[in-house]
Amino acid sequence: MGMDSSRAREATINERSATPVRSNPISRSMRRVGSWLAGREYRPLWHLAAVILIIGFASLLFYQHFHNHGILMHADMTFPLTLDRITGQVTNTWLEYGGFQVVQFVQNSPWILSFMVVAKVFQLSTAQYLMLMFITTFALAGVSMYALAYSTIRSIKPLDSAKYGLFAGAFLAAVIYMYNPFSLFTLWPFMMYTAYALMPLIFMLLVKTYNSPKLRYIVGLALLISVCSTHPMCMAWVWIMVVAYSIYYLIVNRFGWRNLATAAKVFFSSILLYLFINAAWVVPYLNAKLLGKPLVPAYGPYLTQTSLDGLSQTCTVMNNLRLISGFGQFGIPGSSSALNVLLTFALPVFAMLCLVLLRKQLRKNATFIFFAVVSAISILVATGSSFILRAPYSYLVLRAPGSASFGWIFRAPNRLLFVVPVFYGLSLGILVAWLLRRLQGLSWGWKGQGG
Repeated sequence: MGMDSSRAREATINERSATPVRSNPISRSMRRVGSWLAGREYRPLWHLAAVILIIGFASLLFYQHFHNHGILMHADMTFPLTLDRITGQVTNTWLEYGGFQVVQFVQNSPWILSFMVVAKVFQLSTAQYLMLMFITTFALAGVSMYALAYSTIRSIKPLDSAKYGLFAGAFLAAVIYMYNPFSLFTLWPFMMYTAYALMPLIFMLLVKTYNSPKLRYIVGLALLISVCSTHPMCMAWVWIMVVAYSIYYLIVNRFGWRNLATAAKVFFSSILLYLFINAAWVVPYLNAKLLGKPLVPAYGPYLTQTSLDGLSQTCTVMNNLRLISGFGQFGIPGSSSALNVLLTFALPVFAMLCLVLLRKQLRKNATFIFFAVVSAISILVATGSSFILRAPYSYLVLRAPGSASFGWIFRAPNRLLFVVPVFYGLSLGILVAWLLRRLQGLSWGWKGQGG
């Protein structure tokens, strides 16, 4: 009996040891996430860390408002509106007996009201609402540029193996895109910043749409362009980039019939969808034009050759290269010191250095070449009426058919430099990734010699 009972106990123990122990759902989920991250070399964690750092860098611009009371100035140096007044800009536009006869209030509504919902839910004050919207949009510019820089650097064959260089270069590109003279001193109207913030993402989706012209990509492109159409200059920027890339796409593919069909499908479908999505302001605007009662500010009578020359006065090629052209630049005390003036040459000098050192690796990279070519053209066009393009630029703004409606948008030629910060960010990001890869190779060589 004793031997039988002991054998029974041993059999029970063996059965228990053979039965797998069931882990709880949390531990199983953590193991799955760990294996998923390991399979991707922990890239999602690096991306998350980069986004957190970008948000931190974005907050630095407003650090004084975290401990001091002050006023965040609105466009054209006016005081910001209250939350109720901001809501009224949109909700009162379509009143039967009068409202706001400015198209931009309707264009702003998706961006403004999305943040307004957050402000109402969390009971934010006007200052808190504006701070949230400013920091979020500023950080969005960095995240957008980080995504474009990372995908571009990774597509360059020698640099795709630079593990730390990929993230460091993309992060530096994001910081440069946020903190450059054009971003900080040119984009005074806040609603002009939304297109600047989304420009790299729009370009990435534009390239993807041309490579695979599916309906969902075309719809997504039209929606993304609509969201950032918060200012007339924003629409000009985005559609200039779309037209420029369409031409570049056709030139690179030598105007093949299949490529012509793709370009026509993407370009015209995007425009039609854009007009349909924005019918709330497109239809009233066209109707007002037909009736002779425009819904935009009447800048035409005040925009003359003299005023255009004054706005173009500082838009020299050298100033455009340094992104310091335009009125209001270097208006803060101490900004015109010798050191700061010398630092303004850093971005163009390092961009040229990247072109010289990596010309063989970059000559086949479509994204880099596109922004290099468009940046060179924009630096010349942005001279306005102060250089060799004086006659055609003056004609476009003042005397061309339809210039009374759109000419005022281009009255400040320095605003056409919107692609140059993208080019500078990409150049310095690629340069840093290349340097880190070389350092990584040297360290491997030292280890090999030491071994």
